[in-house]
Amino acid sequence: MRAIVTTFLGVLLLGGCASINSTSRKENQRVEVIMHKVRTDLEELKHDLSTQRMEVHLLEGKLLNQEDKLSAIREDEATGAESSEQQRLDRLEARLSQLEDRLSRLVSDLSELSSHASQTNRALTQYKDKIGEMERNIATYSKSMRELAKVRKNLGALSQATVSYIVKSGDSLDRIARAHSTTAQKLKELNHLKTDKIVVGQELSVPVK
Repeated sequence: MRAIVTTFLGVLLLGGCASINSTSRKENQRVEVIMHKVRTDLEELKHDLSTQRMEVHLLEGKLLNQEDKLSAIREDEATGAESSEQQRLDRLEARLSQLEDRLSRLVSDLSELSSHASQTNRALTQYKDKIGEMERNIATYSKSMRELAKVRKNLGALSQATVSYIVKSGDSLDRIARAHSTTAQKLKELNHLKTDKIVVGQELSVPVK
């Protein structure tokens, strides 16, 4: 139980501290590892609950068996098979007292198991709710990452957009670059120029402001 609580604290801490700027692949891998751990713990809890239910059934069977024995003892008491009625009654009383003690212990054990089973069911319900919430958070996070990727793609497209510029008298690459918030080297790369030399009337591609 303590391991599962620790796992969930780790999940919640991950959900609170995860940055939207980290890559979705790494985050998904970390989430998948945690989800696998949670599912494993849930399977262990289910196995424990099944075992406890079997123990409850066994105890109930023992209780019924003891009740049958008690009925048989009472029937013996009615037959009067033994010669000394008082001795027979004393033995029966002792046996009844022992049986009552055993029955009392069995009832106590059964009550404990039932209480534990109830607590386990509540814990399973809480874990299922937390898993559902975590899956919803993962879906929201994945959607945000996809939207962020689209924004980055659009920004990349905008950064590569260009317009035409006709070189005028008095222009230079540096002057044109400053006018369009870029560098002379960038203009040379965009226009495949080997030198800074340009001529009037030449058409250049310049970045969109």
